Amino acid sequence: YGDDLDASNQLLLGNDLHHDCRKNKTLENKELLFKQNHLVYLDALTFKVSTKRKRNTSQPDELSELYLSCQDAAYRTLLSFPHHDQILSSALSLLAITAKHPASCQRIFHRTDRFGLHIPIQAMERSLKRSKNISNPRKEDEFIAAELQRKACIYLGALADGD
Repeated sequence: YGDDLDASNQLLLGNDLHHDCRKNKTLENKELLFKQNHLVYLDALTFKVSTKRKRNTSQPDELSELYLSCQDAAYRTLLSFPHHDQILSSALSLLAITAKHPASCQRIFHRTDRFGLHIPIQAMERSLKRSKNISNPRKEDEFIAAELQRKACIYLGALADGD
């Protein structure tokens, strides 16, 4: 999965910028860049699904494959970045937009070990606990945490609406 993300970063950022970013040797900057790239990647997937869904010109199998790939990327993100609310929020947006597709719904109910509802709910719980443990939170952090809760609720509502 890391290679796929790396290839996506090259496509999204262009080879020159990607190469320049790799030259930066500090671990903190690499982590920050990786997180920023992951956000761009998730947002690009969300845009792609949204566009395909609106146009409805894709073949059913092609659309199902796209939805399942996006669902997989979102769940992997929820598991990979459990303490980064902004990235989790983007993953939940992607899940919300794919929630009503029949293939996505089947996976949630038949492959609960990997795609169960407990994963996004745990992300919500962890975010809420982190928010409560900060004595003087920044406005931006409060907004991001609230946005995560909102997007998770939209996702759960979309699932319930589609059932």
